[in-house]
Amino acid sequence: MTFQQLEYIVEISKCGSINKAAQKLFLSQSGISTAVRELENELGIRVLARSNRGVEFTPEGKEFLSYAVSLLEQKRGIESLYGEARNAAAPVRFSISCQRYPFAVDAFLRLLRIAGENRFRFGLRETGMDGVIDDVYDHRADVGVICLTDLTEKIICRLLDARELEFHELAAVCPCIYVRGGHPLAGRSSVTEEELDGYPYVAFEHDQGVASDFFEEYPMVSLKKPAKCISVNNRATAMYVLASTDAFTSGSGLLSEGLADGSVVTIPLLGKTSVHLGWIHIRSSRPSPLTEQFVRLLEEALAAKPALAALSTEEKKAVLLSMADALEADTPAILAANALDLAAAQDTISPVMQDRLRLTQGRIADMAAGGRAVAALPDPVGRTLASHTLPNGLQVNKVSVPLGVIAIIYESRPNVTSDAASLTFQAGSVCVLRGGKESIHSNTAIVSALHKALTQHHLPTALVSLVTDTTRASADELMQAVGYIDLLIPRGGAGLIRSTVENATVPVIETGTGNCHVYVDKDADLEKALPILMNAKTQRTSVCNACESLLIHRAVADVFGPAAVKALLEKGVVIHGDETARTWDSRILPATEEDYYKEYLALELSVKVVDSAEEAIAHINKYSTRHSDCIVSENYTTVKKFLLGVDSACVYANASTRFSDGFEFGLGAEIGISTQKLHARGPMGLAALTTYKYVVLGEGQVRG
Repeated sequence: MTFQQLEYIVEISKCGSINKAAQKLFLSQSGISTAVRELENELGIRVLARSNRGVEFTPEGKEFLSYAVSLLEQKRGIESLYGEARNAAAPVRFSISCQRYPFAVDAFLRLLRIAGENRFRFGLRETGMDGVIDDVYDHRADVGVICLTDLTEKIICRLLDARELEFHELAAVCPCIYVRGGHPLAGRSSVTEEELDGYPYVAFEHDQGVASDFFEEYPMVSLKKPAKCISVNNRATAMYVLASTDAFTSGSGLLSEGLADGSVVTIPLLGKTSVHLGWIHIRSSRPSPLTEQFVRLLEEALAAKPALAALSTEEKKAVLLSMADALEADTPAILAANALDLAAAQDTISPVMQDRLRLTQGRIADMAAGGRAVAALPDPVGRTLASHTLPNGLQVNKVSVPLGVIAIIYESRPNVTSDAASLTFQAGSVCVLRGGKESIHSNTAIVSALHKALTQHHLPTALVSLVTDTTRASADELMQAVGYIDLLIPRGGAGLIRSTVENATVPVIETGTGNCHVYVDKDADLEKALPILMNAKTQRTSVCNACESLLIHRAVADVFGPAAVKALLEKGVVIHGDETARTWDSRILPATEEDYYKEYLALELSVKVVDSAEEAIAHINKYSTRHSDCIVSENYTTVKKFLLGVDSACVYANASTRFSDGFEFGLGAEIGISTQKLHARGPMGLAALTTYKYVVLGEGQVRG
């Protein structure tokens, strides 16, 4: 038994297949399979069970896997102490001490991401204000995060001066109270201390057992001692209590992304001093580059959090309308940038792809119209999707919530930039955009216009972020950004989508390629059939909902086929047909198996004559990409059989496949057309960009 064999076993468990493990390790599948068999023979057990579905670990294999993981961890530990790692550069050390602020934790997580593969020893400690000050003074922490108020500033600053520590303000925020979304005070624009009388107060306990407020800003509000007080020592418990009762707590008004769903809301507290959030360090020492980097991340986190949490439906609408206006106002700059992209792409991409890349004044106007259409749609966040009360009195509510951070990887379609930004913003999520190198100037100009709108409304531009690095490395980073990207959506050709699905470790929605079919049945109205076909194929060839394959029932083939071929050839369509179809015109090329699978995205089409609707359905289910497929028929029974039998996201009866579009479906701009079956399917509008949680309200029920 060798450590190499153990590495193979562990990698197979991570990847779920021998083939993927081989790709990850840059080895042949046969080589890994041989090594595993040799290991099994040596041990006298079967580690893996092989079947048509792939490989699964046997009960003995699962037990062995746990030992393998442990041994490899011990091996790496020994190597780090005594092996080559001892001679490597010393790890970078950095420690943070902070009061219990979600934004500080978020900044710390982003710092970890930036550190990447470098050797480091990072630490984060959450404690009370005294603990933060002690940690920085005693050099246990490089930087501390605390808050001051007008009431406490003099006292705290004297303490900092005595210890030669320096405070740097990050932000000044208004004190707020936190209550559940259905609280009697929820919806108020502000509250006074007197209006809080009678409601329980939730206090957070220090390690020493002293109760403070939830976010550790309790000195700022100087609330009188409440008649009812609930003490907790866990942030999750505090939020559960708030969400389930009419209790309240006080704080800065900053909510984490996970609470931007309306389950807990904030209300400004009148008549109280401002809260000054900031960081401290030793006065005599210059902040390290890591400290400076962490401070920048804190600033970004503080800017983004209120923006995500606090915007009302009307405020989001106003921002979206400003985005649309900004696009139209910046049309000359966007067109100039697009001209640069078109010039660079002239000899590198096909005419079809150039058409996707090209922007005109009309297309920019359409992008703006799309943003306005999204603004007019109902807010998808905070909706009660379902609600029922159990026999035991528990009220179970299914509530829509934002996904969080949505990344989109796409190719040479700059309109995706504005569509994705509008949709994700309305859905309450941050978007990270990574377009192709062909459209980098266009995308930059579009995002610049959107940033002007965000700035106009005093919102952080980070809500719409563009990755300007168009190398494969940036795409790979997004695919692997676990904990930072909540959903990744690829939009582009088969290669991009396949690469994303195979390599991503973050959740992915597959927006499939479009090998769409039109089937002309024996009972078709041929006067309808020809316009449907021509629209589906030639109205715009470079889009995923364009027809790529024509199926004709043999009973009408000799009538409809020649007429269809004549019209298609006049439009410049290259036709790949079966033996029957090739008798209609000498210019028809022989169709191969590959042609039936192919998404041409060009003036090309495969044609096949079938003997029945059943054969057409079977052909589509075999060769299609599950995108959009159409039947032309006046026979109700056949139409029903087709619509039920074709396993695609969109199925049509007597209509062009070109309608597979968010606008056309009344969903507003779409972020893509999903061909998978989980979470979202078909044109993905606002509803598909949210998830949901169950909010369960009780009155003391316990499970027996």
